[in-house]
Amino acid sequence: LPPPETTSNDTTATSEPNAPPAIDSFLADPPHLSEAGVSLLRLTVSPDATTVRLRLNGQPLADLTPADFPYPFEALSAKDNTVTDHIFEVEVTDAEGLTVSDTTTLSIELPPSGAQKCLFVDATAKQSAMAALAYTADALVAVGTRDTGAGFRMAVWKFDPDHCEQPLPGWPKTIADWTADPALAALPSRAAAVAVDLHGNIALGANLIIGGKPQRYTTLLTPSGARLWERTGLVGEEVSSVVITPEPSSVVIAAGWKITNDNPTSTDAMIWRHLSDNSVWATTLKAPFTDKETPDLDNEQSERIRAALIDPVSGALVVAGERSVTSNPLQFFDRTFIARFVPLGGPIGVPWTSPGDAYLHDAANSLSLCGDVFLLGGWTRDEAPNAAPQPLIRWVAEDLSWTKKSPELMPMTRLFGTACDRAGKVVSAGLRSSGGLDARVFAFDDPLGPRTWYDPGSPGDDGAGGLVCDTRGFCAWPGFRTVDGKQVAVVRAHHP
Repeated sequence: LPPPETTSNDTTATSEPNAPPAIDSFLADPPHLSEAGVSLLRLTVSPDATTVRLRLNGQPLADLTPADFPYPFEALSAKDNTVTDHIFEVEVTDAEGLTVSDTTTLSIELPPSGAQKCLFVDATAKQSAMAALAYTADALVAVGTRDTGAGFRMAVWKFDPDHCEQPLPGWPKTIADWTADPALAALPSRAAAVAVDLHGNIALGANLIIGGKPQRYTTLLTPSGARLWERTGLVGEEVSSVVITPEPSSVVIAAGWKITNDNPTSTDAMIWRHLSDNSVWATTLKAPFTDKETPDLDNEQSERIRAALIDPVSGALVVAGERSVTSNPLQFFDRTFIARFVPLGGPIGVPWTSPGDAYLHDAANSLSLCGDVFLLGGWTRDEAPNAAPQPLIRWVAEDLSWTKKSPELMPMTRLFGTACDRAGKVVSAGLRSSGGLDARVFAFDDPLGPRTWYDPGSPGDDGAGGLVCDTRGFCAWPGFRTVDGKQVAVVRAHHP
């Protein structure tokens, strides 16, 4: 549930001359929390009250004034549960030093970390899958692909973030519902990424499929799903992520890669900025990344952007993914990279490339902010061609000056989403491929501590394609699940 409004119509009590200040009311609103959220301590006192000392269970909590109320008290996870109620006490003092006290109680009974908040299974489609999610203040937006009989088409769903069991009325929508070009609606397609601006407009990064190859497609939809504009790129260009720059520019930026050679296949990382004059400004990111690297004269090395974000602190566009590096012409290694750009300008500094410090191969599939550091989720594996991948989580400084890592001992598993919730736990979602396919969603407080399993997979093939957490700490993942022999889209949200 959303936190209570922080405005108050609290009235002022009256007191007799030379009497202590009066407390008209002191209460917790609501008096019980059954999931992560905020209870507001509401206090109404007489005009002569000057200071308020707040205690929790007998211990000092805050020194306040009457104007500081309503005062929020937040429960982040089941760690905040107590056997007995929280007892809040206020000691109200006036200018003469006279005091009066009162108490109120708050009970907290939150579900265990990882407990299911809500689950959507797309039972009405012939087949479907979800690839990405975005939380807004009043919605959970999901994108992916859906087949209702005519083949797979890019799709967008909207849900109530607290009740994701069914889409909101009028959703989902597929490309046929918004495109200006019926020929595009007839092509197979899949959405890969989503971003939402402050007005609720939905930026969709997707790919049309032509002759087995991707063709870049980007559109901006209104909150109700109507088209504002759409752009197509060249065959061989593939979108993996999308962001929207802050106002007043509000430029939609897509990122991914383009195919540069077919046999063997190689790619260059790409950024496409969709400008207000309907033009697209493309930027290529390819080897060499630094002056110390050997020039890639034949463009044999590949670079792919898998994820992007706008850093709210620096304002930089940050992209991450994988690239191939080589020490000799016959040996290439996959390595994670992260790079920064002025959103509507050039590069900032030099990209960071993994030295292969977990195993010799590694890559990043997701990028998020955790406090003041970047959090990357991906995989790593040993040098042997048949070596099993395992999850790799990295923390990288905002200026790319340092990094630390946490390889996870989960063979045959790749991460596609990693984020931290409001309590600071790192939550990751991915896919294990070992005979069948299994979703893997887990969390930890400490890289060296135990893992809490949110989802170990369900009967039949299933998988998680990403993960996002909202401002309250709830985390959700998009993906697919096998139901009655068919693969269908799922969204599953978890308590922090």
